[in-house]
Amino acid sequence: MVVRKKTLKLKILPGTTQGTRFCFNEEGDRCPTKIPADIIFITADKPHPLFERSHHHDLVYTHNITLKDALVGFSFTIRTLDKRALKINVSDVVYPGYMKTMPKEGLPVCENLPIAPDMRPAGLKKKKFGDLIIKFQGKQKNGYSYGYDLSFEIHSKHHM
Repeated sequence: MVVRKKTLKLKILPGTTQGTRFCFNEEGDRCPTKIPADIIFITADKPHPLFERSHHHDLVYTHNITLKDALVGFSFTIRTLDKRALKINVSDVVYPGYMKTMPKEGLPVCENLPIAPDMRPAGLKKKKFGDLIIKFQGKQKNGYSYGYDLSFEIHSKHHM
């Protein structure tokens, strides 16, 4: 077996999905009587403290709100993965299961790019992005989350 050192470089673009394979053909150990094996790297998602990946390119963010906020509206700011401050205004009544979608604020959609930059098609394409989906969770003043307790019933008595 021939011992050699070689540095293999990967360019993992933002938005690369879990399970993407990068293959270096015949870069494995070399023996005089055998063809070198391929080296294959498979990507895995690293958990993020604020965002969760959904449907490959969408991001899910959970925001805690009070019952007052749920009823009268509110605004807040999310720091995106690319360090932008995204101001979110909610004027709707937030009910259990309510979600707000911010189009094109998710992960970039990776397209299969040719290896050589000069092989790319002429004309500049706009990059596609997934969506940012904001879920809301109720929070009481003492800091304890009460999940779906944002629900409430309106009781009315009809007198005839």
